Amino acid sequence: MTGGAECLTHMRTHFGKETRMELVDWCEDMCARARQTVRRYHGKQVEVINASALALPGQDASYDAVVSTFGLKTLSPDELLDFVREVKRVLKPGGSISLLEFSMPENAMVRFFFRLYVKIYVPFLGWLFLGNPDNYRMLWKYTREFGSCRRVVPLFESEGFEVQCRSSFFGSATHITGRIH
Repeated sequence: MTGGAECLTHMRTHFGKETRMELVDWCEDMCARARQTVRRYHGKQVEVINASALALPGQDASYDAVVSTFGLKTLSPDELLDFVREVKRVLKPGGSISLLEFSMPENAMVRFFFRLYVKIYVPFLGWLFLGNPDNYRMLWKYTREFGSCRRVVPLFESEGFEVQCRSSFFGSATHITGRIH
């Protein structure tokens, strides 16, 4: 669920430029875009892998952290549980997670403007800058159906994670952070 590797600069700043990272996405087009980002900015310590987040390429207990931005909402309820179990499988004891997602604001006025942004403005920007609004047309549907990261917290807790969920941007984003014991 790496997409075009838009968050890679932030991750490199947070984890360090020498940290080895594997970026995983099931969509080859997204992997191609991520590879371009890596070539432009980030050097050799980053590998882009075309694979499913439900079948991560890593060995058991091989990763220090799993980070995802804006990918959870695309998973069905059954897939969310599979994802949690897969993350547990690949994390080392004490490993951490950081999962950020668009979310439905509870406030009706905020939700109105957020809907305009996600349903109209984001596809327009996709068309304007990338020439492809189709990648963003389902964003509102996924976000509306997903709700927020709060619904995923019990899944992580049931698998032994200690997690916190925070809301940002007036509820239009939620963020799960935590560790596996």
